[in-house]
Amino acid sequence: MKQFFGASRRNRCGDKIRAPRCHGTLFNTSTSGEKDDTIMTNSNHIRSIRRIGSPSTTILLAISCLLLMRCDSHQSGSEPGVDCSAIQSSGIAQAQSILDEAPGWYSSMKIDAQGSIHISYFGNQHGDLKYATNASGEWRVTLVDLRGYVGLYSSLVLDDQGNAHISYYDYTNRDLKYATNATGNWITTTVDRKGLVGLYTSIGIDAQQTVYISYYDASNRDLKVATFGRDKNRWETLVVDSEGQVGRHTSLVLDRAGNPHISYLDATNTALKYATATAGNWKFETVDQDGEVGRYTSIAIDDQDKLHFSYYDNGAGDLKYATNAFGEWRIARVDSTGDVGRYTSITISETGDANISYYDDTRRTLKYAVGSGQKWKIDASESLSDPLFGTSLATDVTGQTHLCYYDVAESTLKYTKIGSSEQAKFDGIPSCSPAE
Repeated sequence: MKQFFGASRRNRCGDKIRAPRCHGTLFNTSTSGEKDDTIMTNSNHIRSIRRIGSPSTTILLAISCLLLMRCDSHQSGSEPGVDCSAIQSSGIAQAQSILDEAPGWYSSMKIDAQGSIHISYFGNQHGDLKYATNASGEWRVTLVDLRGYVGLYSSLVLDDQGNAHISYYDYTNRDLKYATNATGNWITTTVDRKGLVGLYTSIGIDAQQTVYISYYDASNRDLKVATFGRDKNRWETLVVDSEGQVGRHTSLVLDRAGNPHISYLDATNTALKYATATAGNWKFETVDQDGEVGRYTSIAIDDQDKLHFSYYDNGAGDLKYATNAFGEWRIARVDSTGDVGRYTSITISETGDANISYYDDTRRTLKYAVGSGQKWKIDASESLSDPLFGTSLATDVTGQTHLCYYDVAESTLKYTKIGSSEQAKFDGIPSCSPAE
């Protein structure tokens, strides 16, 4: 594999590693020294967590911390599909506010053909799956699923009619779940309940309306894929990769022929791995195994069906990028200033440039990089007093890039247009009424 940057990098072995912050990213440390960012907690409730036993045990312990932050009960009478909606936009130059209660981890954003924005996310106070859109001309927030503690690792895709399809994790039952409003009402389904399954979900849908979900089976440490086709009218699940401990940090995209492409972490070999299928035949490649790489991977595909990955180098603390656009895998270190590269999201512009959002943990800054491999422009979008938790990028039909992310300090899911003063904040407590 060819490196874009030929110059040697500075020696960072002597850099002091800052201790984990319990109200920021929660690190789990294995006996081998592996560091894995699993989930966030609140310092008022949790002081620290260390890996105990298997990765599935660690994940359960980490997610259990969230339960300490959950309210005793939901608002009386609230049901899935409840519309916790919004106020009028106050203009492009002034921040908008959408009233919602304690959102918004694991956000996933897509933009439809009309330019309307759709975001799925985990409401981290009550433990609900939520959905926000401005398709009506104003922001409206809907409670999609509130049965149990649900909505973690949410991933959203739109079909060709603009209907939303969401994959997510049900912590209460340790299951993979799916929700859609394609019928006009929100319908939720349990897709896989065999063991502790459904973490790190990513979803796609092809032109024939076949739904694909990649996810992690924590019980068996495998990468799995679930599919739902109209011809069979049922969900089917498949173990795609079981070689070692594989399948965390999955990201899925479909090409023009409807073939799935998945990037994910190979934890056994601390590598970025890639899987794809044609006519049901799966093939695998190790894209990058230089150091401890592959966490926070995000995948995008361009109009030539070439792949682009953003991901975090856990060992060096760098943001990396890989592509096969030149007929072979080429790898670049996009940003190596401090500890950077968690929570990546990638899109490809009409000019072929990669757009990557990510977090700078050293400077506590949300950052945004644009480039094509050789040259990168990096902007610090916002300084944060506390770490953010998750970013999601999307590009509309005009080429405008949109960004949403969770700001821990303000307990707010934020949305903005790159290069614009327009911003929306999801905060406050709504008065809920049945959705129309």
